[in-house]
Amino acid sequence: MNYEPERIYKENLKMYTHLIKIRDKLWIEDSKSRVSVMIGSGFSKNATKIEPSFEGMSLWDDLKRKLVEDLMHHENIENKDVLKIAQIYSDEYGRSSLDELLKSSIPDNNFEPDTLHFKLLNLPWTDIYTTNYDTLLERAKRSVYEKSYQVIYDVNDIPSSVQPRIVKLHGSFPANRPFIFTKSDYDNYPENFSPFVNMVQQSIMETTFVLIGFSGDDPNFIKWTSWVKSNLKEHMPKIYMIGYDQESRRDDLEEKGITLIDFKEIYKGYSQPFTTMFNDLFEFLSYKNKVEKMKWPHKNNIKVIEDTYDYNRNMYPGWAVLPDEIRRYNSEGFWRNSEGFITEIKVEEINKDILKKINEVIWYLDRLYINLSYDFFEKLRKIVEVYNGEKLDLKLILLRLIKEARLDFDQESFQRYLELVKPLELNDEENHALTYEKILFNLDLNKVNIVLTTLENWKIGSKELEWGIKKACIYTRVNEVEKAEPLFKDYLQTIRSLLAIKMDDYRLLSLESIILHHLRGSYGKDRLRNLSTKYCDSGKEFKSLLRSIKEYRPKYGTKTTPVFDPGRETVTTNFGSGFVAELAESYALVQIKEEFNFQVADKNQYELALKNIDSIYPQYSLAKRILKANKKEIENLFTREYVYSMDEKDKNVLINILENTLTKDRLSNIENANAIEILSRIYMIMDAEIQNNIDFKILSFIERIELDKLFEIQALKNAVRRIFYAKHPDKAKEFVEKLIELDIRSQKYDDKSVYISYFFEPVLEIFSQGAKVEGMKISPTQPERLLEIIKNNNDYSIKESAFLRLAFLSMSGSLDEHHRESFKQAMYNMETDKRSGISDFLIVDSFDNIANGKNEIQLEALDDFIVKDIPIFYKENSMSDGTSVFDYFQMTKMYFKSITESDDTNKPDKKYYQQWFDKFYPWWESQKPGFFQQKNRIFGSLVRTEEMLLQIIVVLKNNIWGAIPLGYLREEDKYKISAIFNDILNGKSEMAQLLIPSLIRIGVGRAYNLKYILENLSDKNEEKSKFSITSLYDYTIFISKNELDEDFNLIKNELFQILKYGHGESLNEAIHVFTKIVEMDSDLVDDSLISSIIDYLNKYLVALKEDETLIRTYHDFKLLGNYARLVAILIKYKSDYVGKHFDEWKNFILNHKLPEVRSAIMHFE
Repeated sequence: MNYEPERIYKENLKMYTHLIKIRDKLWIEDSKSRVSVMIGSGFSKNATKIEPSFEGMSLWDDLKRKLVEDLMHHENIENKDVLKIAQIYSDEYGRSSLDELLKSSIPDNNFEPDTLHFKLLNLPWTDIYTTNYDTLLERAKRSVYEKSYQVIYDVNDIPSSVQPRIVKLHGSFPANRPFIFTKSDYDNYPENFSPFVNMVQQSIMETTFVLIGFSGDDPNFIKWTSWVKSNLKEHMPKIYMIGYDQESRRDDLEEKGITLIDFKEIYKGYSQPFTTMFNDLFEFLSYKNKVEKMKWPHKNNIKVIEDTYDYNRNMYPGWAVLPDEIRRYNSEGFWRNSEGFITEIKVEEINKDILKKINEVIWYLDRLYINLSYDFFEKLRKIVEVYNGEKLDLKLILLRLIKEARLDFDQESFQRYLELVKPLELNDEENHALTYEKILFNLDLNKVNIVLTTLENWKIGSKELEWGIKKACIYTRVNEVEKAEPLFKDYLQTIRSLLAIKMDDYRLLSLESIILHHLRGSYGKDRLRNLSTKYCDSGKEFKSLLRSIKEYRPKYGTKTTPVFDPGRETVTTNFGSGFVAELAESYALVQIKEEFNFQVADKNQYELALKNIDSIYPQYSLAKRILKANKKEIENLFTREYVYSMDEKDKNVLINILENTLTKDRLSNIENANAIEILSRIYMIMDAEIQNNIDFKILSFIERIELDKLFEIQALKNAVRRIFYAKHPDKAKEFVEKLIELDIRSQKYDDKSVYISYFFEPVLEIFSQGAKVEGMKISPTQPERLLEIIKNNNDYSIKESAFLRLAFLSMSGSLDEHHRESFKQAMYNMETDKRSGISDFLIVDSFDNIANGKNEIQLEALDDFIVKDIPIFYKENSMSDGTSVFDYFQMTKMYFKSITESDDTNKPDKKYYQQWFDKFYPWWESQKPGFFQQKNRIFGSLVRTEEMLLQIIVVLKNNIWGAIPLGYLREEDKYKISAIFNDILNGKSEMAQLLIPSLIRIGVGRAYNLKYILENLSDKNEEKSKFSITSLYDYTIFISKNELDEDFNLIKNELFQILKYGHGESLNEAIHVFTKIVEMDSDLVDDSLISSIIDYLNKYLVALKEDETLIRTYHDFKLLGNYARLVAILIKYKSDYVGKHFDEWKNFILNHKLPEVRSAIMHFE
């Protein structure tokens, strides 16, 4: 019959309220049932007979009749109870005969479990006890997958058992004896099987106990109830008995402490009342309409927003963090349906009902951690714009717009919405939300002082748990753990006192988990494992989400794909999807992290999430990424390409965030080294006022801090170099003047190697760029101060700084005659125990050269240098870092002048070249395996062998082979030079191209000539092509000096062709070489070629202005810098011809944000 048991019982069952209590205890909220059941023989009548002709099961009356048949010779045997009769039978025929009679009377194998057995086992009983011998329950459990019952046959099984259990109290067929049946079995049971008796008594005390399948005269029922009542007496809790037609025994049952729930009045007219009764009862107890917390949301008719959303919000279990599985399953469906609702909203028709629906959607978005779509944001913005000041309640919309302004880093909108909220009457919850948004925004802006002040003034009640925990989490984010911990502990105590009252409150449980993750005590681990079974371990949900983050790759756009047939292709266009799982997951992760500051187990995954949300909240993503970034992450984020592409909003956000760094009285969440590194990287794109502020910040920081952190020192070195490079020459002079004026503090270390690594002197970072600030007007007090330090200060580190500053002033032509002479004399008196004589950091070949800012060979210094052995970096199976090798060849360039010298007057005598050759030849033979052998390549990458080889080649071509007077060479030199060239040609043929012009000059390598070089200009190996182009400059030098007889027209024509049609590094190198040629001897370039170049460069500038995307990559920057320098050199050396042709270029260069472009200024100003 088709009806609902719930309704029928409610209308017709007198004991309905008791049945409800049983069901509620069965499905208690902490997922631990509080109901146990005992199954009697009456329930076995529901089993299905395998074959109709098979013998059926005997009940108590049937068993009594069978026993009496063999005991008729006993007087009045029929009047005795069945237990006494069984005892007599056992005494007379033996126990084994009695057991066989039981097995034949209850033919277990003739039956199989019915659906009622499965329904019974599917209910969440604490334990199931049975006095039946049959195995119907055990066999039924094999097909029950939602519950895992353990069967207890013997008291020895109890200690290792876990609930739920099926406990066979009276034995079990076929062989788990004894089968409790005789009077002596029952009399001795409490003693022989006391663990079973205690177990049942404990269940009666701890759970609601239900009897099923017993009749009032059932011996098992009578015995068990009497045992329990005898032991528990007046403390015996209520026991329920499910019965049919037992109403006449109600008073007797009540006396035994048993509450009868009799169903006869409901099922008396049915042909199978027992089967129907149990079916309906189990249906009722299964509680299919029960709202299970872990299956939220319970309604999915999303089209009926006012009903579904409101219902689900009211039924929300209270999780502080929505379980990842539930959030993931529901997010896309909710988003799509809510977007449909949002689309239908007409701003001009807004009323209270629509506002209620909007607020429900906002609640859902926040709970599922879904960001506002642009359409929804625009609708909310317009609603506020139109209805602000009306009677409509816009508080929740305004609060959500305040959050959106924070995520957009839109300070103007943030302040505007704050002003709109001010006059409104906010409740406590809304006031907390408003304060929280202000704190988060200031935190993202790195305004830690304001955050701390606001936290101190934020008054939160002891029962306002969510806000109190969020406040504590904010304290952890600003490294105020000592303030966070007391809050966590106080709220934990409050939560646990409330859980003692309501232990299944998911809100309390999930908040407890958040605190446990922050306190991180070992005592919390077991508790968290328990909480996770209810989805209440918020930290575990965060970790689950963290693991699932995947890279977001935009799929929109048009794609062309070749197909199998030649000349055919398919074109597909993807307009993108509104809901993107990768973005949704990433946004959710970042929001949960922001709210509760969980520890990130996999930082790469979190960084990926932040990178993903750059497409929806770029400034917010940027702020999050830099607040806790390390040095490597900053390098990867703030690439030159990224900095160049930053817009005004990005720049302003960064300046706001970094404003509170590197200051004495303001706290910052960004480490000093990271702040310096970021500031120095974005410096080049900032306007003059901000650059001045950064200058002041960096200089003040240098004066204030102890130089004892290597990362800070390295960041400062980078900053000085980048700031100087980015400045116009006039501004660079001002900056250097301030560097010179900085106080000098001791940087001494007991360990000299530490001193070398940690030493920081700002001018050392720009020493080679002195020409940019040539002729500074330095106050006389500064040289005097520095000279005083050199003369009288005993601290070697302070002396080093003073020396470097004076040397820089001298080399840049910024010392007057008097101070230059004083400096020279002071150098003579300096100790010479440093790495390079009087300095650990500056290679000094001559006091005169430093003092006079010249580069002339001093024979005394050359004599000292020439006797030095060339350092080695390679020994068989080992390599050093090669630093000493680099230093040696750097000094070689100082003493052996390069091919750019106009004559031989400033070159060493012949003996010095020959002495140097005699050292170099054996050194090369011993070291060349380190450059070329395959087994050394791994080591080579660590010690920069390619870079070292290139430096040696450059020294050979520029300072030795290319510069040596031709009469100095011996025949043996030519032979060995040829062998060295072949070594390099075989090992690194690309680099060998650089040596060819100098070899031809000295009469070595006759197989090579200009034609060979020109053929290699278009080589597919880009490095070989690049070095071949480089060698054209050397050819040009030798041609201009009449040392080689070649046609320069071939060179200039080839270079111009590369300028017009080249690309990549070859183009860059061609521009660079052509620029150097014009700078060296502008007369070599005729006017017709200059005219063509002017036309070519101006067309390139027009293209740049029309399409700014031409400049996006590091290669583009380098190319543009080279073009700018070529323009500047042409203006400088071909001014008569150039005239005003490059006026637009000049303006472009002056105002460009790339320093490598602006640096060309110094060539035409």
